[in-house]
Amino acid sequence: KEHLASDMWRMLVAVTLLNKTAGTHALPIFWHLMDKWPSPSALARADVTEVVDAIRSLGLQATRGARLVAMSRAYLFRAPPAAVAPEPARAVCRSKYYPVDAPERPSESAPGKQQRRARRPITPISGLPGSGQYAEDSYRIFCAGEDEWRRVVPKDKELVRFIKWRWAVEGQRWSPDGDGRANGPATQDYLEALIQEL
Repeated sequence: KEHLASDMWRMLVAVTLLNKTAGTHALPIFWHLMDKWPSPSALARADVTEVVDAIRSLGLQATRGARLVAMSRAYLFRAPPAAVAPEPARAVCRSKYYPVDAPERPSESAPGKQQRRARRPITPISGLPGSGQYAEDSYRIFCAGEDEWRRVVPKDKELVRFIKWRWAVEGQRWSPDGDGRANGPATQDYLEALIQEL
């Protein structure tokens, strides 16, 4: 994903394919899609059944295929800005750039249940089809300005590994269990354990 940071649409396509799928399976399919539909306008005009056939080996093809076409259409009309302009921070805002979304509310996917959505910052990709927490965290880490990655506490194991590595490059130890801040210098033992983990 870090190689796609300069092209937000491609990054969104990649995270749609990588969600619940190993990169070794998703990446060849991603490049096949990019060869066949290299732009948001091309994928927006694609026949959903063709997209479904192209991604069938990944599973969840009907949902992903429809989402990729819908996301591409929405992206054409509401492409996120290329540059990130900081917005005024709010007291409850963990992000320097993005306000936190609406207060916690019951889940719309499970009416009658009092499940709560985790509060997370609203980003320029929020509201695009398929832009759940994984896509928004990926956007904030790879596309949203030089320091925004420091404020992300992802739940996805691959994003957690990337953030651990990124903090280690800065000479700091990091854990997803904390408040998102580095929690001390990266010791030799920590770095050796991190190398084994990666």
